[in-house]
Amino acid sequence: MRTYKDNAKEYALKLLKRKNYFIKELYVKLKIRYQDDEVNEAIKDLIKTDLLNDKLLVEMKTYFLLHIKMYGKKYIVNYFLSKGISLNLINYILYKYSNAVFINNMNKIKKDLERKGRSEEYIYNFLLRRGYSEEEIKSM
Repeated sequence: MRTYKDNAKEYALKLLKRKNYFIKELYVKLKIRYQDDEVNEAIKDLIKTDLLNDKLLVEMKTYFLLHIKMYGKKYIVNYFLSKGISLNLINYILYKYSNAVFINNMNKIKKDLERKGRSEEYIYNFLLRRGYSEEEIKSM
């Protein structure tokens, strides 16, 4: 393994200046350059000082994915699972949002696509790709 001038915590802080990372993401990134014990110590320090907070980051990302990007529940769950977030935390955050938010988003997407002249089949497939379930789409 190469030796670097900075330590794991300094490098982690440099990374966190540019972008918010989930704990697992940052661990993988640091593991490439540093030993396990140094990486674990750096991550513990960052969690202790609240510079790494998965719950807060999940809440912010969920708001963005739901209200700005208008993704469905399936997409959001799969996104966070791919980032190493526990299903319990994901469900806890999503529980705060009612189904009305998802239905409202689907209606906005549908109206926008209808205005653009898209077919019903296209709209159905588009909503599926955005993470909405078949039952949600058919109930619309």
